[in-house]
Amino acid sequence: MQQFTDKAKTALQLAAKAAKDLHQSYIGSEPLLVGLVREKTGVAAKVLKENGVDEIQLISMIKDPLVVEFSVDLTYYIDRNSEKSAAEIEAAIRSAIEEYVEWQCRKIGRDINPSRLMWLLKDTGAKRVDIKSPVFVSLRDGSDRLTPQVAHTDLAKSVITNGGYEDE
Repeated sequence: MQQFTDKAKTALQLAAKAAKDLHQSYIGSEPLLVGLVREKTGVAAKVLKENGVDEIQLISMIKDPLVVEFSVDLTYYIDRNSEKSAAEIEAAIRSAIEEYVEWQCRKIGRDINPSRLMWLLKDTGAKRVDIKSPVFVSLRDGSDRLTPQVAHTDLAKSVITNGGYEDE
């Protein structure tokens, strides 16, 4: 390795560590890129950074994320004096849940966050909503060098219950 510059030697050492972290037995192109990014001061690191490449992105792309399943189980209630019909509210609830699931599952490392679901359900016309699941779960994005995680659910298995009408 004496033919390499100090920065190149450092990048190769960091690539070897990345290969080990990624459970790879050799330094391939992916760990080499991670090593170059981790070195931070070389020309390659600067070019990668200028083009928006960072370590978290690389590791997330290299590793297949672990899928973390979640379910949607909620009961909603309708104000007896609501101007919207039960059918309109149910359609709005289902639409909000679909939007939530699409948002939730779209990004690696996005925490499973029922607060986002509650926020989307606020504008549906429901008087109140009791969310049994999902519950908050923190997911890894790969920045800790552990396998990243991504949320997933089967919308067809969602339990959406109309709890009936309530007085104000």
